[in-house]
Amino acid sequence: MDILQIIHYKKCFFSKDWIRNSYRSNLKEIENIKERVDYLMNDQIIFSDALDMEACNIPYSISKYKWNDYPEDDVEWTYMLNRQGFMVDLAITYALTQKSIYFKKWKQLLSLFIKENGVPNASNNNSWRPIDSGIRLMNWLKSLTYLPIEKLTNEELELIDESMMIHIQFLKNSYIDKYRLSNWGVLALSGIAVYDLFFPEKIKSSLMDWVWVQLENQIDLQFYSDGVHWEQSPLYHHEVISSLAYILQVSECLKRTLPINLRAKLEQPMKSSYYMASSDDYLSPLHDSDYVDFTYIYNIYREMGFLPQNGSSSSALFLGALYTDHKRSQIELPALFRGEKSGFSALKKESVYFTLFNGLHGSSHGHASAGSFTLNYQNEEIISDGGRYTYTESSIRKDLKGIAAHNTFFDEEDLSTVITESWGYDHLPLPIFQNTSEIEGISGGYLFSNAWISHPSESHLLSYYSRDFLILEEQSLVIIYDSYRGNGTSLTTTYNFNEICQVIPRDENRIEFKAQLSTGELFVRNGLLKIENQKRSSIYNELIQHQRVINKNKVENGQVNEISVITLNQSIQCQPLSVYQNGKTDKYPDASGVRILLDNHEFLDIYFLFNDVIKGDKLFKTEANQYFYGKITAFNKDNQMIKIK
Repeated sequence: MDILQIIHYKKCFFSKDWIRNSYRSNLKEIENIKERVDYLMNDQIIFSDALDMEACNIPYSISKYKWNDYPEDDVEWTYMLNRQGFMVDLAITYALTQKSIYFKKWKQLLSLFIKENGVPNASNNNSWRPIDSGIRLMNWLKSLTYLPIEKLTNEELELIDESMMIHIQFLKNSYIDKYRLSNWGVLALSGIAVYDLFFPEKIKSSLMDWVWVQLENQIDLQFYSDGVHWEQSPLYHHEVISSLAYILQVSECLKRTLPINLRAKLEQPMKSSYYMASSDDYLSPLHDSDYVDFTYIYNIYREMGFLPQNGSSSSALFLGALYTDHKRSQIELPALFRGEKSGFSALKKESVYFTLFNGLHGSSHGHASAGSFTLNYQNEEIISDGGRYTYTESSIRKDLKGIAAHNTFFDEEDLSTVITESWGYDHLPLPIFQNTSEIEGISGGYLFSNAWISHPSESHLLSYYSRDFLILEEQSLVIIYDSYRGNGTSLTTTYNFNEICQVIPRDENRIEFKAQLSTGELFVRNGLLKIENQKRSSIYNELIQHQRVINKNKVENGQVNEISVITLNQSIQCQPLSVYQNGKTDKYPDASGVRILLDNHEFLDIYFLFNDVIKGDKLFKTEANQYFYGKITAFNKDNQMIKIK
């Protein structure tokens, strides 16, 4: 086993004061690693890294469950154990402390696995799934870069190399075409690519040609043109791109030209990942993801030159000195991510982080989230996704994937997404469009619009749903217009407030909510608001109580049109406004308006036209004799008309 390339990599990686720089840039990560390693040294393990796909903060014994058993009837624990991220934790801890006990523990656990479970067979399928085996191979290779590899004996090096070759052969033999369109494919093969970089010419060129053909095909297949991963989960998006980024990191250090332009292929997926977290780098818990601090992962992307820099974007613990002397062009990304291909759109500002989803369902990690939004204000989650909690078959798994755990509107008797089990579905909606734009005439104003169709099985009837969101950053307002056309009798709208919010009823169409840093209100023009206690999950294996606000509207003449207003830092008053068709004295039934009175005595009148005009004049006027035409129109206190849509 020729270790020359790893030694060269380490020379670049540790070329500056790595320990001091690591403590300066990654203190939080070092503390988390130390906690995990302390458990390891006492035969216990937790999974608490931001990239841990199935977290578990309850310590369990390794010796009791290794390598194919698991506690609490959750086989995901065994999958996590066998990815062996703990090998990297031990190696980093050794590199930081130079204490041999961590090197010895690393060798002990590696030897135990190889001797007890080192060959895949019919009895150890739980520990030899392709995804976990590929991640394990990658983690072994990463750990070698932090350890005194020259202190390993020839016998130890041969044992490690032989086991790595068993992994590589298994990953090749177990690969199926389905993995082309799965995070499994990338995570299974990335370790082989890294092995070839560290140990060139060990693997046959024909196998490496095949690996790179597959990796390129996977990247081309798995990402929409806007850069979003097709499985529609921010966490799994990061699992894929961070694995590919490590290949790039090693190749650029070793100055090895890859068969594909990996940096170019990662540019758009990296940019889209920027919008999957709030401005403090906490990941949005959408579609089987967790609300976790992703700062160190984003700092890796920043230091590698993919994302805009910030004041603390160093990640020496994971990048060493590899990129410290690189000249990087300044990257600027707009506040709006349109996501019209994937159906994931976002507004990311310092004060407001808003997401809206209306895309294809993706893999079975997708949820019943057509038209669902989330809202974060001043880096506090206000309105949140339900999360995932578990992958085991259970009522809570179905509930958290269900439509009521998301922030959208629906017909309870004709659900657009029907979930049958943890990974199964009977019916999915058809997204029609999603688009975003800045609102001309309103500083800090943004418009998000989407629509989808529900087509029940064994029926020729269609139900049409559409939503418009007006986000007015300077006024800290979100105005929602929901429109339904169908054959239902009642429509339900849900607002899932984060557990940090206390929700207080004020009257039948207004509630107040109090977060830690802000206080706001939710107003609905029609309907009757109801508050109920529910459960949600910010992190896998953790469940917490929160409050859900529900609004119900009767379907009249086959339609529902509702206006809702959310204010984020002030008390408001909302007054219904009527609309008149030019030349008529009766209120026009297919349009409505609302006046929003703000704390500073400012006001904004907004009018919504429900349907296009078939009979009569297409010109409309307000109670104040202001004339307008268009689906959404606003007037400010200075009587200026703002055509929004």
